Amino acid sequence: MGTKKKEQQYDFENEEETERTWKEIYKTLEKGAIYAQYDFFSALEEYFSLPIEKALRSSNSIVKMLCMIDRRVGKRTL
Repeated sequence: MGTKKKEQQYDFENEEETERTWKEIYKTLEKGAIYAQYDFFSALEEYFSLPIEKALRSSNSIVKMLCMIDRRVGKRTL
């Protein structure tokens, strides 16, 4: 017979557990390159505030994508 998966229960009243759960979910979505609208706007703010050299080295993949369409960046830079 098949084994039943035990459904995990979260205590959302526990702030630490809730924060840890959301961070876990966010990391999973980020690995799959699934972003929310606020992620894009946050990346835009970061991109506009950085010099192009720092934007190219950003850990944010959306910022790096914006660099690729920036006319200040040539083929040799990428």
